[in-house]
Amino acid sequence: MKVLKFGGTSLADAAQIKKVCDIILSDPERRIVVVSAPGKRSDNDVKVTDLLIAAAQACLSGQSGKEEMEAVIERFADIVNGRGDGLAADVNDGLAVQRVLDGAVLAAEQGIRVVI
Repeated sequence: MKVLKFGGTSLADAAQIKKVCDIILSDPERRIVVVSAPGKRSDNDVKVTDLLIAAAQACLSGQSGKEEMEAVIERFADIVNGRGDGLAADVNDGLAVQRVLDGAVLAAEQGIRVVI
């Protein structure tokens, strides 16, 4: 059994994720895959980890964090929409954003430290 870990630029967009899938599927011994947040797509880009940290900091400082989470959701929607399978991600799903923010606030209120 082989364990693989991917993150950063290897998960930055749909084309990179396809390469990761090909790597995983090329060896039947590769059974466990660990992934982290997508990285930068270009030098001017922001890592998803940094976007998530900004969202958490906004929530912990009493702000809504909605704009920060929308940036995260938009980033994942870009990845989904880049798959070329005709399925589109809905970046305007405010309920999804609110659920994530509610969870972050609840965790902070309970003294739970969330590590991203």
